[in-house]
Amino acid sequence: MEPNPHGGALPACYGRDYLTLLVQDPFNLFAYWEVTAERLALAASYLGEDEEKLILAIRLLERLGHGVREITRSVIAEKCGRCYFEHLNPGTTYQAEVGVLTGEDFFPLICSEATSLPGRQEGPLPPAGAARPAFPAAFFARS
Repeated sequence: MEPNPHGGALPACYGRDYLTLLVQDPFNLFAYWEVTAERLALAASYLGEDEEKLILAIRLLERLGHGVREITRSVIAEKCGRCYFEHLNPGTTYQAEVGVLTGEDFFPLICSEATSLPGRQEGPLPPAGAARPAFPAAFFARS
């Protein structure tokens, strides 16, 4: 493993647009994203708004055959951030979008890939005390 050429911690943002959903377990998804200044400037120009006045939001969509249904929508303060989507339905496919709120409308800027939660576990649960990978407690901490 090569050392970080910048020294210390990895950068919080990388200067590219992305939105990624990761499966945590059959009921929860973790999302992380970055919206670049260039993309925000383009959105502001298109919407005829001042960039400083844009309200960023993230929303989670449930994929339903040929359509989608919005599950939740939340205002976000960071152009580069992360969050959890909890208490979801196992076996369901989801997609997330980060965008700009314009009144009640949502103008998407970036979109994740469709991500499917696994179905509920069938069969017996592992025995109590079964070996599990050892991760430091900080690995599971939410901020």
